[in-house]
Amino acid sequence: MMDNYILRNEPHEAKTFFIKKVLGQAEKENVSLSDTEKEMLDWEDLDPRYSNYWNIELAERFEKEVNKKITNQKYQS
Repeated sequence: MMDNYILRNEPHEAKTFFIKKVLGQAEKENVSLSDTEKEMLDWEDLDPRYSNYWNIELAERFEKEVNKKITNQKYQS
């Protein structure tokens, strides 16, 4: 199995590899991810795109979306 394993030296490369795997699996399973969910996959605390350590706005958007999905699943069950 290790033959298919590619070792990554750069953290960004590893993160990009991981994100592509998650998105690919979601597509295979016909699971659509929102833009917020995709952004959460890419977010990191040291990302220069965010002015402060925590991206509160992104976290709040993500929390609302997750709570909405959970609520919808409860009503559909």
